[in-house]
Amino acid sequence: MGKRSRRREKPKKAAGGSSSSGAGSDERAAELAAYAARFAEQLNFPAAADLYRRAVQLKPDDVELLDGLGEVLVTMGENDEAKAVLFHSIELAPDNGYQKYLNLGQICEGEDVVRAVSKGVEIMREEGKNAEQRGDHSTARQLAREIARALCSLAEYYMTDNSLQPEVADQYCEATLQEAMATDHENPEVLQCYVNMYLNQGNSAKAMEMMQRCLQACSSLQPEEIPFDFRVETAKCLIELKDTTNAAAILNALIQEDDEAADVFFLLGTCYKIENRAAEAVEALEAAKELVEGGEYSDDLVHRIDTALAELKVQ
Repeated sequence: MGKRSRRREKPKKAAGGSSSSGAGSDERAAELAAYAARFAEQLNFPAAADLYRRAVQLKPDDVELLDGLGEVLVTMGENDEAKAVLFHSIELAPDNGYQKYLNLGQICEGEDVVRAVSKGVEIMREEGKNAEQRGDHSTARQLAREIARALCSLAEYYMTDNSLQPEVADQYCEATLQEAMATDHENPEVLQCYVNMYLNQGNSAKAMEMMQRCLQACSSLQPEEIPFDFRVETAKCLIELKDTTNAAAILNALIQEDDEAADVFFLLGTCYKIENRAAEAVEALEAAKELVEGGEYSDDLVHRIDTALAELKVQ
């Protein structure tokens, strides 16, 4: 079965020390940043961070370098350093670059999340307006999609914010999703976020209605246009809605793309278990168990796989 490509051609190692060609610090910083970006594309974030740090040492007030380093640090979970880097970028250019605010929103807490994401959305809206005015409709549409995605992340924050009363959190969440829908009404991510909201509220009928709209929106897209993780989440929602037929179809398609995703095999085994297809459930769950034993997965996933297999063996 086919697998997603996880690695690309390894970039050549960036040379250390000063450039033999006598290039100045600006050129050297740009060279380091280019190497860093290539490593980040290949998911080699430690190498990318190291190169970005070296570039920032040469140009400590370069906002683009700071934003690049900040994004890599957020991905690595180096939150304290990421905050310092991103706040420095904000001090230098508070209205330039929305991505730093979205990255900051991922690692902040409480009202700081709302402030960071809202500022990012504000900058994107201004950029989108400017793009429309100069006739760049493609950029404007892309920004609308990014705005909707950011608003979905904010809605998801409200779903999990224990500091708010449930009724208040629901109101904020729904208002945020209404804004996202008004911005990009054909975005499957918005529709799926609605599904999660209604599931959290215990409203299965509304959740299923939105799931049908989500599946319809996805049907007009090519599989490669829909992120892998998004389709995994779609399958999870379908299982919760007891639509194991559509869930299994999505999961089998994902396995054709990547047959090393333990969580996908676990979800497929869960579908078959619900459908009383014991032999197929055991096969999928044993494949998941083999994969978790050879990789780094959460203890929770390992426990759930073991529990499901034990229940099937008792039957």
